Amino acid sequence: MFQIGLVADIQYASKPGNPMMNSSLTRLQEAVQYWDQKGVSFVINLGDTIDGGRDEQESKDDMIKVVNCFSKDTTIEHVIGNHCLKRNKREVVRHLLGIQSDYRVVDLPHDWKLIVLDTTELSVCGGGFPEGTYQHCETMEFLKDNPTVETYNGGVTSKQLKWFRDVLLDLSSRSVDGKLIHHKKVIVAAHHPVGPIVPTHQAWNAADIRSVMNDFPSLVHTVFSGHYHEGGYVLLNGVHYLTLSSLMSCDDNSFAVMEISDLTIKINGCDTEQHNYTLKPKPETLPRSDNFVC
Repeated sequence: MFQIGLVADIQYASKPGNPMMNSSLTRLQEAVQYWDQKGVSFVINLGDTIDGGRDEQESKDDMIKVVNCFSKDTTIEHVIGNHCLKRNKREVVRHLLGIQSDYRVVDLPHDWKLIVLDTTELSVCGGGFPEGTYQHCETMEFLKDNPTVETYNGGVTSKQLKWFRDVLLDLSSRSVDGKLIHHKKVIVAAHHPVGPIVPTHQAWNAADIRSVMNDFPSLVHTVFSGHYHEGGYVLLNGVHYLTLSSLMSCDDNSFAVMEISDLTIKINGCDTEQHNYTLKPKPETLPRSDNFVC
């Protein structure tokens, strides 16, 4: 068994006028203290690390404060969210969060894999990618064909979608004695929800992302996301889609510890709103507990 900390939409802001955002740094410190007590040494931050300050420098300063809250001995896999790009250029966000690649594969214990997707690659947040880049061209083309989409959402480019397919294809080819090594041992993380939890808050081309996963039904176990502050869950085609509640929008706090044992993922929600889940491969029903951990 191994553990992973989960947090979404910290959305810290030092600018006055929003007590919830102002207090999210304290909430994160409480989460870090809890993870340290539990011996959690790996955390996934599902994006919107900051709200976006009044200017570029304030946004940088806010993000530095959040990054410094995490334990130095803990590995943090940051996902880029739309608010991260509200005032800062992408290269600045990458540098501050220590991100080498916006989308990537991360090795986890016991042959598990984490695939981080970047659903802000198609985006108009902060101006998006510069004109002339393929990301900008695809964004403009998508908005032309879909003029009514919510602009606080975003999506993945065709290049990233192909990369995702190639990764799953490679993982599907790995076996020992005829048994798939990574059978239901793939976790996906993206800021914008990929599952159809609420139509107003999901990746623009979420259906295309799901279509890729559906072509490899023996691989993906669970997709985690943030963005929709209320959180939610749906099981679709044998894949669990779980959106975490925002850390800063609950009455007390909102974060979680994921325990992975064999092929079962237990989500222990650490507040009175982050529900507990037991996620098994292709279950017919999902047991849900009303007993909270913290």
